Amino acid sequence: MWKADVRLLKDHGLLSLIPQCRCLETNRNTVEWYFYPVQPTSEKKYNTPESSKGVIKPDISEEEICKLIAKAKPYVNKLPKKDKPDMTIPEMELRSLYARAYRIWTEREIEIMTRAYKKFGRIDKVAELLERQPSVVKEKLMGEGLL
Repeated sequence: MWKADVRLLKDHGLLSLIPQCRCLETNRNTVEWYFYPVQPTSEKKYNTPESSKGVIKPDISEEEICKLIAKAKPYVNKLPKKDKPDMTIPEMELRSLYARAYRIWTEREIEIMTRAYKKFGRIDKVAELLERQPSVVKEKLMGEGLL
């Protein structure tokens, strides 16, 4: 979806129609969508804005997460950056979006990822902190047994 479309949805207050999703504007002309899982309810109905009690929401606010990310960013930037040998052009292109893409994970980075996920409860914010792709962070969390 294009940023202009999302702006129209925001301006008309329509993004709140899906309480378990949020969008993140990227530095290109696209938007990434993230969906929170819905807890199963005894009723077999879809969750609507009026009855969104089955929606899992993070315990910490978006503003608090952003402050924590800003505070932790200098520590992440000081982590050693071990490059993978023989990067392809698509991999180098992806690195322009995610600064730590295709870099070898360090033990300290895995520790930061684990602590951040336990605090934020959101893969997209952990990926933002670590400057890595959300899909890679999710795989790493699964490998660590956190998902």
